[in-house]
Amino acid sequence: GKGDFVVKEKLKKYLHRYFIDAMGAMALGLFASLLIGTIFDTVATYANLPFLATVASYAKAATGMAIGVAIAHALGAHPLVMFSAAAVGAMANAMGAVMLDGAIISWAATAKGEQGVFYSAGPAGAFFAVIIAAEIGQVVSKKTKVDILVTPVVTLLVGFFASWALCPIVSYIMYYLGVFIATATTFAPLVMGIIVSVVVGVI
Repeated sequence: GKGDFVVKEKLKKYLHRYFIDAMGAMALGLFASLLIGTIFDTVATYANLPFLATVASYAKAATGMAIGVAIAHALGAHPLVMFSAAAVGAMANAMGAVMLDGAIISWAATAKGEQGVFYSAGPAGAFFAVIIAAEIGQVVSKKTKVDILVTPVVTLLVGFFASWALCPIVSYIMYYLGVFIATATTFAPLVMGIIVSVVVGVI
């Protein structure tokens, strides 16, 4: 009926907004920071240009921030939301969980020296946290006379709690994807090639 059509159209709109627009923007943010930094690092090594390694270190350090701004921009966020999304992206990119023997032993915002290994959620964590923070930040943006305080406070706090809640789960999933790919490399070359190509392509 008409109701089903409206629901489908809205669903299609949101899927396009988050998994085409936002994800496409995340890829650009990732390229402009982490990936270009990696290229600079390689050139610095082979061409003996140490200043490029310095540029690379700052570019890589800005990965979460670049992703945050890119996604917020793709979502049409107001300026204060967009600028706050830089910090949300940095938080989410760095947050994750401490894992031991394949299990989460600490729901940690950052590594705290516990037994086990800290895994960050990285760009995948930033993707989800920034979308949530930016969308809710937009709800309050330009709605009050103290917008310069309200919008960043809401965006940052929502971003923190979204990161804290989701990034350990994302890091857990990414860990097991890594384990799966590592296992696939032990198969016959043809099977390994198919599995790794499909999994990495989907990711």
